[in-house]
Amino acid sequence: MHDFGSCRNLESGAVFILASGLSATSFPLERFAHVPMITMNGAISIFLNTGVKPFFYVCSDRSFSEQQPHLFDCAMAISQRVALREHHARTCGRCPSGQLYGLSKVFLVGVDLHENSGRFYENHESKNSPCGLDQHDHTRILPSLELMAQKIIGDDFRVYNLSDCSRIPASVIPRVTLAQAQALI
Repeated sequence: MHDFGSCRNLESGAVFILASGLSATSFPLERFAHVPMITMNGAISIFLNTGVKPFFYVCSDRSFSEQQPHLFDCAMAISQRVALREHHARTCGRCPSGQLYGLSKVFLVGVDLHENSGRFYENHESKNSPCGLDQHDHTRILPSLELMAQKIIGDDFRVYNLSDCSRIPASVIPRVTLAQAQALI
């Protein structure tokens, strides 16, 4: 097990955070392979069959390793760093290994937050994990993003949303196009 502090200053500048909204499927992953990428849960599937390895993988869903064992195993195999709940760390043999410092531009990819749209890696033939986006949108998700926008985002730390169909208001996290993101990087 590594201390979170061991990731201090490993990277600086921009970072992409890839989530599982349908809009993530149109993101040109390999075009931005030189930029560190953080992904979570089943969004790891966007990295499969590419040469791109996530800078960081976060398993935030308590049951993900049981609901999507193949994707969880793939995440353990291809990710440069992993952050897991204690339960996962004990059962999978891979320990949490870091936290990010020094990144100044965060680009959200696939953070659509539409429960009815599903996740890009799930379909009618796959085992779909339960989702609580609608339940938690106004009580947890949006208030947390608003707090981040008020207290954390500033001149030296910016967050941008690449999803043009995101539920997150542009007044909270501004939307940018791929061309604008590339110019900001």
